[in-house]
Amino acid sequence: MDGERLAQLATEFAKELQTSDELRSHVAEHQRRIERAQRLLTLKRIPTLGEEELKELFFDTDAFGFWTNKEWEFKRRVAKVGVDGLRNALLELIERAERGLSPEDLKAVWAMKGLGMLLSTNLLCYRFPDRYWTYSPNVTLPAFRVLGLDVKATLPRGQKSDAYVYLALREPMDQVVAALQAAGLSEADYSVADIFLWHLQSTNGERVLKLSSLLRHVLTSQGLHFTDWQIATFYTALQTKGFVILSGISGTGKTKLAQHFAALLPQPPGQNWLFVPVRPDWRDSKSLLGYYNPLTGTYAWTPFLRFLLRAERSYRTGDGLAWFVILDEMNLAHVEYYFADLLSVLESGRDEEGWTREPLRFDYPDEAEGDLPPRELHLPPNLYMIGTVNVDETTRAFSPKVLDRAFTLELTEADFDAYPLIPDENPVTLNAGGRQTLLNNFTFGGCFVRIDKQAIAEYVTDHPEVRERLKTLNEQLRPYGLHFGYRVFDEIVAFLIAAQHNHLYDGLGGVTAALDAAVLMKVLPKFHGSRSKLEAPLKAVLAWCVDPDAPAWASVEKELREVEQSEDVAKGLNQLPDRLAVKMRKTADRVRRMLWDLYTTGFAAFG
Repeated sequence: MDGERLAQLATEFAKELQTSDELRSHVAEHQRRIERAQRLLTLKRIPTLGEEELKELFFDTDAFGFWTNKEWEFKRRVAKVGVDGLRNALLELIERAERGLSPEDLKAVWAMKGLGMLLSTNLLCYRFPDRYWTYSPNVTLPAFRVLGLDVKATLPRGQKSDAYVYLALREPMDQVVAALQAAGLSEADYSVADIFLWHLQSTNGERVLKLSSLLRHVLTSQGLHFTDWQIATFYTALQTKGFVILSGISGTGKTKLAQHFAALLPQPPGQNWLFVPVRPDWRDSKSLLGYYNPLTGTYAWTPFLRFLLRAERSYRTGDGLAWFVILDEMNLAHVEYYFADLLSVLESGRDEEGWTREPLRFDYPDEAEGDLPPRELHLPPNLYMIGTVNVDETTRAFSPKVLDRAFTLELTEADFDAYPLIPDENPVTLNAGGRQTLLNNFTFGGCFVRIDKQAIAEYVTDHPEVRERLKTLNEQLRPYGLHFGYRVFDEIVAFLIAAQHNHLYDGLGGVTAALDAAVLMKVLPKFHGSRSKLEAPLKAVLAWCVDPDAPAWASVEKELREVEQSEDVAKGLNQLPDRLAVKMRKTADRVRRMLWDLYTTGFAAFG
């Protein structure tokens, strides 16, 4: 950890504490929580706690501060485990804490229903402010990275889960407390250190990173033009899934977008992205993963396989870097052939440390010698795949299976009013601190790509309208066999969580705009076929776009009848989203274009 920077920031914090009503209030609030916890969270008192006392304890925590409807969330936990269950979980937590916590203790407590990681560490910090601290991966770990310490990187393979990370924080937390005391806060303990880290993480992000304007400014200085919506959707999709397809007409900057974004992040020796031009003669995975040649007795390596191993080593060492593979003109060959093994592995799910549950497997004789890949290779979460796709007569259509397993962003429009942009003689670059802050935001503080079921459950509880809108859309599509399952639901909500984290949709329509983008990329790819097959479900989606709470079937039917009877169908379809006053603009616009295909050719497909 950078001791000089810690001392400087601790001094700044101590000075700001003298003038900031918000910070002083925060410290006083924590002191009140400590007094309550030390009164109620004792082995003698816990078994007698009533529901109102439990509610008081839970409500007045940072963990419950995330919930807009705290009462509902508390009742949900009581319904799951009962008041006795909550008391038992608290008793288990405090008993183990008084003995001294081990990783196994933390795992056991977190496995019990009713508490969870953030709430339990909040309560530990309030009850024992000189022994335990609060832990939130999205706050604690990025804050320490600002101070030059990647806590996860210090831990060996197999000990990077949250239970081990929490206990590994003791020494750096002690250093923070000592720095705060040296800065004049003589009474500083782990509770004050927690406020310091929260303040450091939030204000550092505000000072160094205004994400939307930053990305637009950097790309513009390179002579590239993308809308705020395109940038927000690309960034958020890549954060969520790690596999994004950039589709559209040739020459819209798809490859440049991927390359310049990767180059913005901290770099290893060499570079953190690999450009792989796809060839029309690729028939199987050998083109990417290589093969054992029995004639030469050697393994035929590919740059792609070497790059995978670099990314894998990077994640094992815990350096926190992100790695990108750019598959250029991905549909020059059948993706289902050459990418099948990777697609299966990427869809196998991930373990608690982020590795794919299933590995890539490499086949060669036991007696083979020389430079050989490992027999099995689990893919790490720090690996991102970006495919570019040109839509013309020389390329092959993607199957819905492939489109369904990625986020597909279409870059189909060229804005000549803003073209050409002349690259700056000195393009905008980021300093080391800015690159690291961008990396922290993009990777969720080093967690990288993973679908967090707990976070998804919490989000839809906090935003019940999202669940209802997706449920309504699914019911609209069920009669046509185009409804979606749990995986698509999870990925859409994970996209919304990422959007909430990066704030890129804040000026574009917030949650509604992010939901619109996610539905466009995750639901419409299944649509392909004739007019007799697609017209009715496309109308259903359009009705949902008009009002996702109560789909406006009658309005859609009326407007489309008028369009078909008009002299200029193209003009009528172009005006349709405005005439219907749609709420989900991007999805409605794509439906409009697919309806045009149906009316003119009798067939439509996404992508």
